[in-house]
Amino acid sequence: MKERITRGRRLTSDEAAKYRTIRQQIEHEKVEIARRLQSEAPGPGSWADLHELRSMVDSLRAERERRGLSRETVAQRAGIKSQQIEHLEEHRDLNPPLSTLTRYAAAVGRHLMMGLAAGEPLPAGPAITPAPMSTPTQAAHS
Repeated sequence: MKERITRGRRLTSDEAAKYRTIRQQIEHEKVEIARRLQSEAPGPGSWADLHELRSMVDSLRAERERRGLSRETVAQRAGIKSQQIEHLEEHRDLNPPLSTLTRYAAAVGRHLMMGLAAGEPLPAGPAITPAPMSTPTQAAHS
């Protein structure tokens, strides 16, 4: 293996071994972080939650269209980028910030409400990772 030159001088064998060990640790950590991110995907924890989020966004979109508002107009009113509205309406954003949803709702004359309902505790296993492009969407216009 060729010695690396650092800051105008060659590394000693001890320095090269030290940096090689550090690089191996970083590579191992990168694999572990990627695995954890894939198993703990952000967004809805179940298909029901995903459906509820999509239904709410579909209702907001229907209200926007009913009022004859463009995405750009709504984005300007909400103080967000029109691309965020597009990503929401096209179901590409699975974990929108609450502030984005509340601003979008207000911009189309609606108020976002939250509440609690009785439910079962989450299972101890890994979170359900939705695959948004593989299931049809049912638009709920209320």
